[in-house]
Amino acid sequence: MSTDDPSSNPQDNYYQDDTLPERWELESLCMQCGQQGITKCLVRDIPFFQRVICMSFDCPHCGNHNNQVTCANDLETHGIRWTLHVTSEQDWKRQVWISDYATIRIPKIELEIPPPSSSMTSNGHSSLPDHAFSSGRITTVEGIWLRAVEDLQSQTDDKNEALKSYLEHRLLPLRQDTDFVVELEDPSGMSRIEWRVSEDIGEPGMWISKAPEMDQQLQMTRFVRSKEQNEWLGLTRQEEATTNDVDDASCAENPCMDNETSAIGKDEVIKLPSSCPCCGYPGENRIHCTDIPHFKQVVIIAFTCVRCGYKTNQVQSGLVGIEEKGKRIVLHCKTWDDLSRSVLLSDTCHIQIPELSLQVEGSSFRSKWTTVEGVVRDIVDHIQSQYSYYVSGEGDSVDNKEQREKWQVFLQRLKSLVPEEQEQSHIDFTLVLDDPAGNSFIQNIYAPEQDPQMEIETYERTKEMNEALGYFVEEQASE
Repeated sequence: MSTDDPSSNPQDNYYQDDTLPERWELESLCMQCGQQGITKCLVRDIPFFQRVICMSFDCPHCGNHNNQVTCANDLETHGIRWTLHVTSEQDWKRQVWISDYATIRIPKIELEIPPPSSSMTSNGHSSLPDHAFSSGRITTVEGIWLRAVEDLQSQTDDKNEALKSYLEHRLLPLRQDTDFVVELEDPSGMSRIEWRVSEDIGEPGMWISKAPEMDQQLQMTRFVRSKEQNEWLGLTRQEEATTNDVDDASCAENPCMDNETSAIGKDEVIKLPSSCPCCGYPGENRIHCTDIPHFKQVVIIAFTCVRCGYKTNQVQSGLVGIEEKGKRIVLHCKTWDDLSRSVLLSDTCHIQIPELSLQVEGSSFRSKWTTVEGVVRDIVDHIQSQYSYYVSGEGDSVDNKEQREKWQVFLQRLKSLVPEEQEQSHIDFTLVLDDPAGNSFIQNIYAPEQDPQMEIETYERTKEMNEALGYFVEEQASE
């Protein structure tokens, strides 16, 4: 698992350091007539996404008008791939946020819409010209289809029978279809498709916990960008590209196992060449084994990019891999000292706060070695960035005033769990770490005595849990 250093990652705590005004205007050159026009800019938060800048240009001389959307944040460290299974008319109305780097595909009709000025092609699908979506925009699934139809109709003439046949027999009939797949792939990681969850789900904590689980028609995966994609995004120049594409996971795979003893000395640090996952610049992983008192030995893998400043610390908990049983840790936080307890989250850990009916995955905000206070603040940052429309009440996503107030109260309750000042603190909540792999940890400040505020139990994993972990016991293998 990995953790980002919040002091160095430009994407961390973005909403706490809001330096952009809400709206502004500036003079811009009209590319149609060469005169000066006006560009109006508006900053908005998008649910399940991030902050964007909406730009509208108008030229009073020739009437030229266009709209564009761009992300206010830096590029993500990984690419993103969305797969939507359209099964109803409601799916046609899902909102889609398309960045300048996104490729849209509809495999059923062999349609591909590449990003503007892209030299990268992925398959043999029929492609629209790259000006079909010449800039980032907010649209819907139906809007993508309409834009494709309009673009092909503008190019269709009597001489181009193949294009005319494709439009009439494949693209136009698609609007009556409710059984096809839309793929959105973006190496910048900035594109999104709207999650859909029933409004009957209840409290915001339950809503956050169940959104990806309940929307089975939409799948999201992240991927490591290739060297060519980093060059195309401008994250590294071609002459700076390195062939040392060392996977961090392979570097971390049992680096200090040698007949149950560590091959790395206690004070030894091993350095292995690697590439920055953000910009592709060559660097090095620093690997060190250490012991966590009353827990186990762990491997720490640290990487710092001298070019873009990106930092990451990966903690491989458990040199023997997955434990035989799952582990559930319940901590009753009562004092200020409880907030300072060290916490090790694995990427298989489920984090729960029962008082708020809240459950999130550790991988939702990059699992890490942190503290109890750090866990809560990470959840706050996650909600402020991913669910900002619901919290702020902006936009069309929250028309119900009662629902808006419910989200705002929920966030305030979550923030109150970790007061800013110790003198005003009244701490009383429960933090639960449920880790099927058994590799998560909360510090016992009474060790080696039993902690009166902490309960630890182990449990047998279900067959489904073992399959999700890729762990098969002998009984299952024999079956």
